[in-house]
Amino acid sequence: DNAVLAVFGDFDPVSVTREIRKKFSGLSKGKPLLKEFQESPPQKTREKIVAMDKEQAVVMMGFQAPVLKDGDRWAMEVIDAVLGSGLSGRLFVKVRDELGKAYTVGSDYTPGMDAGILSLFVLTTEDKIDTVKGILTRQAQALVAEDVTDEEINSAKAYLKGTFKMGLDTPAALASLTALNELYGLGYNFHKDFDARINAVTKKDIRRVARKYLD
Repeated sequence: DNAVLAVFGDFDPVSVTREIRKKFSGLSKGKPLLKEFQESPPQKTREKIVAMDKEQAVVMMGFQAPVLKDGDRWAMEVIDAVLGSGLSGRLFVKVRDELGKAYTVGSDYTPGMDAGILSLFVLTTEDKIDTVKGILTRQAQALVAEDVTDEEINSAKAYLKGTFKMGLDTPAALASLTALNELYGLGYNFHKDFDARINAVTKKDIRRVARKYLD
């Protein structure tokens, strides 16, 4: 009752269906108990310091973000790309300009079923930790305070659509994505509308979602 099987490639549907029935028809049915996770947004900024025996330091900043089925997800995808899309992302440019070095830097948005997270990260040195914190904070505040530029939003959208297509260049990748989308209740062909959803995001959407989550 909570299983999805995807088959992609050049195959004979009749023989494959026969094999699937032979291998899986003996599975017993039953309603799985799926736990749900919910966490209220933090009422104030929380900070955690972990000491490790390394020369490098890692500064990370995290925000709650839209979940998988939230309409705000698409604006957050574009925000993530504006901040962390390779050498043109705001974080890389600001870290390079202010610190004079091209540290490992970026952002990552994960829209989970029960919780979403946007994380910003910079690998730096211990003496630069406070400077990096300031950079990350100002970049979050900038998205709240003013609209992104035409160049930024167009570049971010092109980056997202290009990397998404590159990630679906094998039958295995397609099988994995479609099976998960079906399992999540989005539908197996949900990925076909990815470009349209990204294209529909406006500057106003980005500002609104930034105000809602990047507080």
